[in-house]
Amino acid sequence: MNKVLTILITAFSLLCFCSCANEDDIDELFIGKTWYMNGASINGKVLNDDVKKFFTEDGASVYKISFTDSKFTGTLSKNSVFSGRWEADPKKQTIRLVIEKEPDVNNDFDRLVYKIIKNVTKYKGDTTIMKLSEDGNNYVNLTNKR
Repeated sequence: MNKVLTILITAFSLLCFCSCANEDDIDELFIGKTWYMNGASINGKVLNDDVKKFFTEDGASVYKISFTDSKFTGTLSKNSVFSGRWEADPKKQTIRLVIEKEPDVNNDFDRLVYKIIKNVTKYKGDTTIMKLSEDGNNYVNLTNKR
């Protein structure tokens, strides 16, 4: 009986340790990082190469978002800056951006991208690529390098 009890306790302990490991390192993914947009899906239409001119306009100073401990700043097209607070749940891979400074939205593309950013609910990725999703049809793809 002792042998069976020992095996059950060991198995239970292993399950507990394994289940605790399914959590992202938020510090590694976000804090001190700048993410650059390199693609999107808007209303189910995947946009990559056909909108590359937007991502590379004015070098690395556009279509990006940077994170600190609890704040973020982002830029859509030139001079269209937004900022606020953020929070994420590393187990559920959810993220919430609270916009405190709204951007000047000058074109339809900015408007569509900003809607996604403003309503983002989930993130998925690692230290080199990231996807911020409003839902399954609306998301932005990001990379850590321009």
